[in-house]
Amino acid sequence: MKRYRIVVRGEFGELLSNAFSDFRIETGQGETVLTADVVDSSQLYGILDRLRDFAVEVVRFREVATAGPAT
Repeated sequence: MKRYRIVVRGEFGELLSNAFSDFRIETGQGETVLTADVVDSSQLYGILDRLRDFAVEVVRFREVATAGPAT
């Protein structure tokens, strides 16, 4: 499992935060940062597709670490 940091333009409000509640979300300075543990590339593309479906503009994303085992 890999951990990704996805930066999007704009600060998520309550609606988008609820729609992406399965991620760690940080907002500030006109951006929102989502941190997600991803099993494989198809799941990553699914997350990116979901953001697109909500008309959220992805500024950048990168792998930040390999996630440890789930507890």
